[in-house]
Amino acid sequence: MRLHREPASKDPHALFEEALALERQGAFREAFQLFRQCARGFGLDRGDVYFHLGWCLEQDAQPDWVAARKYYHRAAALSTSPVVRMNARFRAGWLFMQQRAHRSALLEFEKAVEEGEKAGKQTHRLYGEACYWYALMLEAGQRYLDALAWYAQVADGFPLLAPECRYRQIRCQIQVGDFAGALQTCRRFQQSAPAGFSPQRLAELKRLVQEEQKWLEACLQDSFLRDELS
Repeated sequence: MRLHREPASKDPHALFEEALALERQGAFREAFQLFRQCARGFGLDRGDVYFHLGWCLEQDAQPDWVAARKYYHRAAALSTSPVVRMNARFRAGWLFMQQRAHRSALLEFEKAVEEGEKAGKQTHRLYGEACYWYALMLEAGQRYLDALAWYAQVADGFPLLAPECRYRQIRCQIQVGDFAGALQTCRRFQQSAPAGFSPQRLAELKRLVQEEQKWLEACLQDSFLRDELS
């Protein structure tokens, strides 16, 4: 009588690398199935596995954002890596933002920022991204002064994000009625793109800044004339 032997299970680390390779190739459904097997194994950062499960669902041709967020939340709760936890919160916030659920997005980006600060990752690129989008959600919620402080912090610490931050600062300064401050920010707007920043995007931002500058100069000139005549 021949004994039936179960096939040897694949090493979880090898399986994880295989899943990562499929993910990099854009084969998200196939990668998802392998990551699910990884989640049942031992010896891996389960939170990291959950993050990749969420990423595959988010990036699939027929994405499931609700399920992806659930995996991101599991990743944030379980991962031993502060970068994975930060990234999981960031992706959850991003998905909420795409659905215009700005309050929920704000909370997720805030948690991503907090994860970075707790782990001392304030120079990590992802921390800068989380701070920028947190500021944008503050701005969307009309918390302009809070947003201004965050934009300034990101612009000073992350040169690649500075052009976007400076333009958003101008918009917030206008919203709070600081026309003189907004005009100063316009006049100081950088003329050359930082390394890695799209020259086309910088040209678009410069065009927008020039439009704001012309409007601000006209407003302040009108105000000056009214003061002179009164």
